[in-house]
Amino acid sequence: MKFFRFSTFNEFLGIGYVTVVFIQTLGTNMSIMPDVPGVLGSSLAWTAAIQDITSQFRLQCFLRMSFAVEFALKLLAPLYGMLLFVAMYWISKLCKRLTLDRDVVIGTYGSFFVAFFISIANLSLKLFQTYEHPNGERSMISEPAVITSSDTWLSMVAGTSLSICLYCVGATAGIVYALYNAPTFFKDPGFRKRWKFLFLSVRPSTYWWVTASLVKAFFLSLTTIVFQRPMGQTIWLGTGLMLYFLAVFWFLPWRTATLLWLDVALHYLLAVLCLLMPFFVPANETELIDAATVFLMVCVVGIMCAALCVLGVLRTQSPSALRQWRLTYEQDARKFVEVFQVMNDAQLMADVLHGLVDVDYTLTISVMKILSASRRDGYDRNEHPQIRCGTRIRHQVSMSAREGAFSDEVPELL
Repeated sequence: MKFFRFSTFNEFLGIGYVTVVFIQTLGTNMSIMPDVPGVLGSSLAWTAAIQDITSQFRLQCFLRMSFAVEFALKLLAPLYGMLLFVAMYWISKLCKRLTLDRDVVIGTYGSFFVAFFISIANLSLKLFQTYEHPNGERSMISEPAVITSSDTWLSMVAGTSLSICLYCVGATAGIVYALYNAPTFFKDPGFRKRWKFLFLSVRPSTYWWVTASLVKAFFLSLTTIVFQRPMGQTIWLGTGLMLYFLAVFWFLPWRTATLLWLDVALHYLLAVLCLLMPFFVPANETELIDAATVFLMVCVVGIMCAALCVLGVLRTQSPSALRQWRLTYEQDARKFVEVFQVMNDAQLMADVLHGLVDVDYTLTISVMKILSASRRDGYDRNEHPQIRCGTRIRHQVSMSAREGAFSDEVPELL
């Protein structure tokens, strides 16, 4: 069994992915502001180039066409990229020395698609991202001259709906299908090459993490569709970012500590920006009352969370819960014994540790230190009755076993 180390180049790719997602999220936050201060508009105008790539192409500058035609051509942007990769593949077929692997080409296109999925989701839903005029009419945020009740807007509904089905629903369904079948087909070299971009930067135990990024993209794109008032939009954005923030802490999805730190730091900064957004919009009396109501609701939710934690702790002390934990510990202990009987060669263990990602390696070393300390202290239950209920030690060992640090999928995913 051969183990591979996560390369520096792949780590740079992961850093680039997290950074691109951050810039797209930042651009989405700025796009919902009705009035952007001059200093922000001039300093962060470049974020639109990544958050909405098609905004950089003004087709009407060199071809006379209606807005509906231009909008339809922009909706095809992801397909243009796909055609470009297809053309590169077939051109390489003509040059035997430059022949490209079909699965690698598909995987490369997929990596770009996922990296810019926030931009693609915004493009697909742009027609429905509107704001209200004082007279009750609604206009597109990206094109204020287009009223939602106009023939121009209505003529674009069918094309937009098709793009939503293709880019958002269809692509997401394909990715979820690949993730669902990954444990079964990952030993197939073609499958690994084709879908490598889904697993490259994440830990084996969280190989499905790309779905969290897709959900976040939908969440951001729906902001101006679900809510029309700035306060509701800010709460929606803040809630989504905090849920993602907590999920990163809970699952620790990234392969390296650098990626983990970067993702947490950038989303913390985005959460701070959400807190500052209400200061850019003057609030009326109604909005102040609504804000006070939301403030009280948040306080109540906080108290309820504390109460639920108390109930959860009490539940873990019930006889049935303790009995279930005891059975779990015994099963995990048998698995540990089986693993240690096989992993009794220092070189083999070194190869395994060399193939682990940062987070799994740190956890494995922590478990080793715990076991070593227990062995050195004798671990006699009769002499040390307080160890009889050493929940913390056994819980950490149990969690390590569930992570599957020594599973066969680890080398395959690296």
